Amino acid sequence: MDMEIILASQSPARKKILSDLGLTFRVVPSHTDESHENLIRPHAIAKRIALRKAEVVSQKNPQAWVIAADTFVVLHDGQLALKPVDRADAKRILSHLRGSYCDVYSGLAILNRFAKKQWVDYEKNSFAFSKIFRSGTGRISKHK
Repeated sequence: MDMEIILASQSPARKKILSDLGLTFRVVPSHTDESHENLIRPHAIAKRIALRKAEVVSQKNPQAWVIAADTFVVLHDGQLALKPVDRADAKRILSHLRGSYCDVYSGLAILNRFAKKQWVDYEKNSFAFSKIFRSGTGRISKHK
């Protein structure tokens, strides 16, 4: 029996990562509630939402290895920056970051119900933004 891998995401970037690794997989979006009630620590939110996505897809595919992820930005003032709804919203978020920094949290979950295996973790990266002038785009650098 072949090992089936399912990516619980429609993200082009996540599809590319798995393809670049040479993995054969199919995409099954989770369409999961991404609320994070009762969770205030960003790493816990990232891990819980990623696991929730994997669990939803795994319910209908218990023998497959399901890979799910969630990524979001925490602004310098502690607010969560959700995905921009349009270009104007993206500009608003970027202007909020001008001369500041943000943390990007990514949660990853890998789940196989049949094998009773589960792995959940997260990664945090910090980015510093220079001032963005009207004549240019400014610079973004990874902050250690």
